Amino acid sequence: MIRAHVVTDHALTGEGLRSIIGAGTTLHVVEPGGDLRRMKYAPLLPPDVVVLSVSDWDHTSALLGQATQSDGSVLVLLPEVELERTGQLLAKGAAGVLKISQATECLPWAIPAASRGALVLPPELSSPFLDFYLKPAHTGVRERAARDRLTLLSPRELDVLRQVARGRTNPDVARNLSISVHTVKDHLRSIGRKFNERTRVGIARIAWEADLAFGHDRTSSY
Repeated sequence: MIRAHVVTDHALTGEGLRSIIGAGTTLHVVEPGGDLRRMKYAPLLPPDVVVLSVSDWDHTSALLGQATQSDGSVLVLLPEVELERTGQLLAKGAAGVLKISQATECLPWAIPAASRGALVLPPELSSPFLDFYLKPAHTGVRERAARDRLTLLSPRELDVLRQVARGRTNPDVARNLSISVHTVKDHLRSIGRKFNERTRVGIARIAWEADLAFGHDRTSSY
């Protein structure tokens, strides 16, 4: 059972989102009355995913910083989704960004995906976003800097980073490396501290820039 907490500035929007989530056989709303005044989560029942839907952009950005303090992933719903603002929200710790109009269609798969550590984007934005972020710098300063940062990692952390950069979810990484999901999370926290990166995308980007994930695996030289 995946626990979701809904945070919204409009009562009808909140009711609609909770109805969509509650219709799923594996999804459960943690607090039936979640709104902007209920950002403190029950300590005995923390959410796996926070669904944040606020109409004002500045308020969304501010509340995202608060929501990321929970143990759960944060999925942001916006009236319109643009590449630049999506990048800003992901850089601040969001696990994904979707249009509010896509909630009925997307939330049943987006919430489980976000709970597993996957990056969640609307279908029409996935290609341009990946085109932008998946182009590694094969030469020059960025590649050398990224390769230097990889020397900070242990061999196991490099294994985890390679998996994450290839788009694997935490359970996938755990299964592929024969470790627990908790151990995967511990390694990711350690990698984030060493890279001074707060988000999964920021961590993976360093691997992309160093060409660790795709095609030219040079980890033996690190």
